[in-house]
Amino acid sequence: MSELKAEDFVNELISDSGRLWDISRLPANERRGAIRALGYNFTSREIDDYICKYAERLRHNLALGEEDFRDVVMKNWGNCMD
Repeated sequence: MSELKAEDFVNELISDSGRLWDISRLPANERRGAIRALGYNFTSREIDDYICKYAERLRHNLALGEEDFRDVVMKNWGNCMD
C-alpha cells in the first residue's frame, strides 16, 4: 500500500469524510494510529501547510460548520499526527 499524503487526506474529507469523522470522535491518543491504519502518512505541519496553500479552494469544497475549516481539521486530525 502506498503512503497517502495530506492532499489525499483533504480529498477524502471533500469526497466522503465518514470514516475520517469517525476517527475524529476517538480519544485524541487513538487518532494517530487510526489515521495511519488507513494508510495516511503526514505530519501536522504538512496538513497545515497544505490547507494554508489551498485555502480558497478548500473554503468552497469543505463545509465543516461554523468554525474555520483549518481549525476544524487541525483540532480533529492534524494535531495528532506529530
